[in-house]
Amino acid sequence: MAMADLADERLLLLEDGHCLRDQALDVCRLSGASEKTEFQATSLETLRQMVAAGVGVTLLPTLAVKPPVARSGDIRLLPFDDARPPSRRIGMAWRRSSARADILQRLAEVFRSLPPALLAPPPAAVEQDAANR
Repeated sequence: MAMADLADERLLLLEDGHCLRDQALDVCRLSGASEKTEFQATSLETLRQMVAAGVGVTLLPTLAVKPPVARSGDIRLLPFDDARPPSRRIGMAWRRSSARADILQRLAEVFRSLPPALLAPPPAAVEQDAANR
């Protein structure tokens, strides 16, 4: 799916206050989509359930659709195939004098050691998309 395919779509988004909401709104502006303002979700899982119930379409980060998140037969996952699909980078920052600096440093090391495949789109989503075309 290309970003242009979102043009004229009205997307289900998270409620005000979620950082992912602002990022999804940026994607809407870039693609020509808009928000389905009658509904706003409090969590990613609520968005998933709204899509499964047929309320509309949404954007979900890769980690929200990978195991251990259960797959739903009522949700069709379509990865972006644009040369530069929407993405985001998440960082960690803390004061050097933080009492928790040691644990935060260890947590940062755990994040760095995660396999890159963890962030790649799930192969099942690509296969499912191909089967539905």
